[in-house]
Amino acid sequence: RILRGCGQFMALSNYTRTTLIAAGARPEAIDRVPMPVNAGDYMPSLPPREALIGFAGRIDDPRKNISLLLRSVAVLAERGVPIRLKLTGDPSAGLNKLVSTLNIADRLEWSGWLDPSSLADFYRSLDVFVFSSSQEGLGISGIQAMACGVPVVSTKCGGPEDYVIDGVTGKLCEHTPQALADAIYWTISDRERRNDLGSKSRRLIENEYSQSVFEDNL
Repeated sequence: RILRGCGQFMALSNYTRTTLIAAGARPEAIDRVPMPVNAGDYMPSLPPREALIGFAGRIDDPRKNISLLLRSVAVLAERGVPIRLKLTGDPSAGLNKLVSTLNIADRLEWSGWLDPSSLADFYRSLDVFVFSSSQEGLGISGIQAMACGVPVVSTKCGGPEDYVIDGVTGKLCEHTPQALADAIYWTISDRERRNDLGSKSRRLIENEYSQSVFEDNL
């Protein structure tokens, strides 16, 4: 009833806009207005650790599909790629059980819960930020990582498809361990390419997700 009313709506991503139109919103009444990121707080500085990938978010949320990320690390480990995974938050008993089963305990580290300044350092330490999600409305952590000059590898899960431009700011892939592993390896295996993706990621955030752009959108 609200969506069919006379109001004007702002959606954080094209995925969210499409979802709300399917739920009854009038297309002409709903615009995409992305959430901004403070590009001054989140900016490149530290050189990344090669082959260190990471994710920041609610790891126990089933939509984040962290088990897929862990399985992709196992695939890369089997291929002899010296990959390491860093997750925010505290260790999860359920995920640690899967980690043990996959025999990748030596490739996983937990950062604990981070304040905003520490979170920026977390992103800057990464070679690649990874979404293994089944669904993301926007994925603000991906935008924050890109502001820090970190390319993003993501499953085709909604919101990140607005800013993860395949082969330009990162890599998109299907929801299988092999596909995610291939996308991660494609990104980290060529240093010049990885750094170019990171530079273009930062530029996209400055051009489309800055606070001044948000003000103009409003």
